[in-house]
Amino acid sequence: MPLAASEVDVNKQFSLTEFLYRRAFPFELNSKGELVPTQLESFSFAKEVEGAPSFLRGAYANANDVVHQECAGNKDVSACSVFQMMVSELPGSIVTGDGKRQYSLWPVHKPLILCGAPCVIGSHLHDDPEKAYAKPSHAVVTELKVQICTALNMRGAVQ
Repeated sequence: MPLAASEVDVNKQFSLTEFLYRRAFPFELNSKGELVPTQLESFSFAKEVEGAPSFLRGAYANANDVVHQECAGNKDVSACSVFQMMVSELPGSIVTGDGKRQYSLWPVHKPLILCGAPCVIGSHLHDDPEKAYAKPSHAVVTELKVQICTALNMRGAVQ
C-alpha cells in the first residue's frame, strides 16, 4: 500500500537525487516505448499550482505505487508504464520564445489523503522575489514537455 498523507512529512525538502515517478498511458508512447511530448495527456498547467503536471515523490513512493489505484484517484491505470527521473534532471528554468520572460521550475509536494507521495511541477517568473506560482506560457509548457520526456526516456520505463 502507498503511504497515506498522514504518514509523510510535507515539509521534507526534495533532494537532487530523489526520483520522481510518472505514469504513461500506452497512447503516450511511440513504437519504441518512448514518451512522445505531443502525446502527453495530462501535462498542462492550471491557474493554481495544484493543476500543474503531477509525479510521485521517490521519498514516499516506489514505481509500483504509480499504478496503484490509491495514487491514481481510484482509476484503473494498470496498463500504464512507469518512468522515472531525478529532481536534478528537471529543467531549472525555461525562457519564453520571445526571450522576455524566464520561468523557474521546481517540485511541490501535494499529497492526496490516501496517497502521500504526489507532487507537481511548480513554476514562477524567475525575477519574482516572492516566487509566487505563475502559469507558464504555452511555449514554455511545450519546451518543458520536450525536456521532461527527454529526461524520462533516458532511463526508459521502469515498470
